[in-house]
Order: sequence, then structure tokens, then C-alpha cells
Amino acid sequence: MSIEGKAQAVIEGQQNDFSTIMLASVWFGTSGVPNDLILQALNAAVGKQFSIEESRKISLRCANLRRAFNIQHGMTPEDDTLSPRLLEPPPDGLPRAVWFKSTMVAEYYQRMGWDEKTGKPLIPTLKALGLEDLISDLWG
Repeated sequence: MSIEGKAQAVIEGQQNDFSTIMLASVWFGTSGVPNDLILQALNAAVGKQFSIEESRKISLRCANLRRAFNIQHGMTPEDDTLSPRLLEPPPDGLPRAVWFKSTMVAEYYQRMGWDEKTGKPLIPTLKALGLEDLISDLWG
């Protein structure tokens, strides 16, 4: 039930999922398949040799592009939440994800290089990912 390291695990999972998405593959079809094998398939499909580091940077670019799009269309940090079923105590009284909003989201934002108050990707994050053209759209 510990929350320690969960935000980083989510980010790593997103990075791994991106290679699968680029292959237009079904997620459950690649469950348990080693990341290097998925990357080999991706490289064969696109005819380019991406390293694991490059594929992770591409996944971060995609996550930040998706985030920028969502923010430009009205998304706020309040939208980063779980289903009410997970946030409300169940009838049996066992704890659920009540800590989610106050701890994991803040850590996730920090690790992603996003502003904690607005959820926007920070300018250094956008620059590091080659997304400078989004700076004026997000930050004015």
C-alpha cells in the first residue's frame, strides 16, 4: 500500500507503453514482452534504429504534447484524479486511494517537469524535449 516510487513507476510505464503504441499493437498482446524486444520490433517496423533512451524521450515528447493539447482545451490539475469509486471508502471500510491527489499527483508533476499549480509543462521541460514552439501557447 506504499505510495513511494509510484509516480516514477507510472512514468516508466507510460514510456514503455509508447513503444507499443507506436507499433499500433494491442497492450495486452505485449504484456510481459521485454522492452528491448518491443523496441526491436519498432525499429524493424519503421526502418530506424531507436535506442531505449531515444524511445523514452519520444514518449516524453508525446506525453507533453498530449498534456499541452489538453491544457489548451481546458484541462486543469483538478481533472487529474481517479474514479470516485477508488477515492471513496468502500462499505467494508478498507482504505482506498485517498492519498492520490495530495501526494502522487504532485510527485508525478515534479518528475515530469510540470508546474504543480497549473499542470503545464515547464519551459525547461519543453526546451529539453524540443517543444519550444509550445512555450508561447502555454505560457504566453
